[in-house]
Amino acid sequence: MREAIYVSTRIQLELRDQIGRLQGIHLGKEFDLSLQASFSFDEQKIELHQRIVDIAEAFVEGPKPGVDYGKLAAEMPKVRAELDQTDHNLMEVAPAVLMTLVDQREDSKGHCSHLVVTKQKQRISSRTCRTYFGAN
Repeated sequence: MREAIYVSTRIQLELRDQIGRLQGIHLGKEFDLSLQASFSFDEQKIELHQRIVDIAEAFVEGPKPGVDYGKLAAEMPKVRAELDQTDHNLMEVAPAVLMTLVDQREDSKGHCSHLVVTKQKQRISSRTCRTYFGAN
């Protein structure tokens, strides 16, 4: 249970950090809806991880009168299932974000094969990638 507290707390901290970083990036109105959905899913994940922390803390603190430990134990897999669904939903939104980067004009072969990336967006994207993945 202590490990659950640690892991869920670390995930919450990372999600808050990601939300803060992404809120500082403004790439255009075409991203707004997708980014807001992403923030919403991250906020849901923070809340679900807080519930995991609360349940784990109840077990670590030891027996207290009036606490239904069986009910808490039964809730844990439900919370984990909600986390899985939230991750799935986030992956459903990701292609929409990526498609906003694709120029919808067809190339000579009839494909949409070019990205719509201004110099400013390119600098922001490069900076973001370096922040998340390092300079190499």
